[in-house]
Amino acid sequence: PSYHGLPVFTERVVFILDRSGSMLWPHAPGEITRIEVAQDALVRVLEELSPKTRFNVLAFDSKVYAWRKGESDADPKSISKAVRWVRKQESKRGAYTNTYGVLEKAYEENPDIDTIYLLSDGIPEDGEITTSEGLLAAVRAWNRHRRVQIHAIALTLMYLHPGKYPIKSSMRRAEAFMKDLARIGRGSFKHVDRPPPKR
Repeated sequence: PSYHGLPVFTERVVFILDRSGSMLWPHAPGEITRIEVAQDALVRVLEELSPKTRFNVLAFDSKVYAWRKGESDADPKSISKAVRWVRKQESKRGAYTNTYGVLEKAYEENPDIDTIYLLSDGIPEDGEITTSEGLLAAVRAWNRHRRVQIHAIALTLMYLHPGKYPIKSSMRRAEAFMKDLARIGRGSFKHVDRPPPKR
């Protein structure tokens, strides 16, 4: 399986989906949005998982939402239910990015995982810890005994409207944070600035 060009080698994985308000960008009628691109890619990788895989899916904005409490086998029935759950996730204006909360839940409620794929379009801005430095320190602490690999995917779609993105400095900070998260998590970083080609 491949997720935004990153191969999925593990059979113990959690996928994390950002559904904050900014995932509705570019807010233009008829334009594909970040959340739609994110959902399509997540559905594809779920449908490609080996039946031997144990997985879970989390989503987050200001709050954290879990498809299941704990991992599930990637049998056809579970994959079908997970796909329907992913398709139902909605981004709403005014919802912020609680990155700390969703990572904390991923570690606490999925004891068998060894890999996390975190997709987001921004920096932490809600929850118990909202600084990049504080969140990275929390990941270091969680990983002292768990050693969970974290792959970070920054989904911006900036290529669609490079002149319309309002705060480029904010996006640069988000990209720097996601790179640091992947580095600390011994994983890969990917910047998705355009929708993947249709299959």
